[in-house]
Amino acid sequence: MQQSTQLNVITVIIALFYSCTVLNAHEFWIAPDRFIVNETEKISANLRVGQMMRGTAYGYYPRHFKRFEVKTNTKLHPLEGRLGDKPAISLPPQGNSLITIIHQTTNSTISYNSWAKFEEFITEKSMLEVRDQHIRNKYPKTEFKEIYSRYAKALIGSGSSIGIDQKMGLEVELVLLQNPYIDDLSEGLIIELFYKGQALTNTQIEVFARNPEKEVTRSTVFTNEFGQVLIKTLPQTDYMLNSVIIRKPKKIQNLSKNSDQPILWESLWASTTFRAP
Repeated sequence: MQQSTQLNVITVIIALFYSCTVLNAHEFWIAPDRFIVNETEKISANLRVGQMMRGTAYGYYPRHFKRFEVKTNTKLHPLEGRLGDKPAISLPPQGNSLITIIHQTTNSTISYNSWAKFEEFITEKSMLEVRDQHIRNKYPKTEFKEIYSRYAKALIGSGSSIGIDQKMGLEVELVLLQNPYIDDLSEGLIIELFYKGQALTNTQIEVFARNPEKEVTRSTVFTNEFGQVLIKTLPQTDYMLNSVIIRKPKKIQNLSKNSDQPILWESLWASTTFRAP
């Protein structure tokens, strides 16, 4: 009985922790301890939520993800862990390969009790057309919800780092057209953004860069007619790319006063992390 009670308490604490960190933060990303390792070196990384590449790490909790995988040049396999492991990602040596870690969360919701807060969010993500739709449809400006999910990737260079980034079937996904660990980035790095496997045009991508002094900057670019952007990278700098799309959910709850808070919007968050050597 005592063991059961303790497990229930731990479960509640985990749920509260996940809820607080995710709902009150912005970006979600995979943060490797080291982006470049030798072929015989172990790989570890945290799942983080926060802002400006600073945030809280949380552990390996399968109830909160739909996909957790590792791709090398030769195979794609599930990323295994023990409940509560922190860091959430701990891999044995992976040899000579570009390593891609893929993570997709389950759905979560956030409540908006302030119209200003919602406007701040869609303005930051350059999705002002959502505000116009909201007003045009005469949706309530408070007491409504948004459902969201996260799609994160990390590129790690192991040994010779041979390989290329590829589409991995995520609903929204960022793909690098060059391998940052072995290709020449002097002319810039081309990034593609996909939604349901198709190139996504005229959409904002946030570029977070952390220099050797741990100073972080944020800039924004917009995809062209091919769903691509070109960014200039700096050496010895860690990067996190982030892009958000907002759409109407498949099903909107009854908007009557007697109903629960309606889920009016759905956001999908894509992120990719890597290092420019």
